[in-house]
Amino acid sequence: SSYLSNVLDENNCGEDKAPWTTYTTYTTYTTTKNCDKDKKKSKSQSCNTAVVVNVPSPLGNTPHGYKYACEC
Repeated sequence: SSYLSNVLDENNCGEDKAPWTTYTTYTTYTTTKNCDKDKKKSKSQSCNTAVVVNVPSPLGNTPHGYKYACEC
């Protein structure tokens, strides 16, 4: 996801500097164990953290094959 963030932050790709001004946003969830800072609660507790990801719309709503979209 760090690669995705770095590319999207620059909002351009390659020498032609083609702008990615249209995005598809989708939400994915990551499960983190022991994310509750309250140590009194069960250690087996886990919570879901929502992560919103923006992808250039030509790629659809999944980043599959993202690295082949263009070489930055």
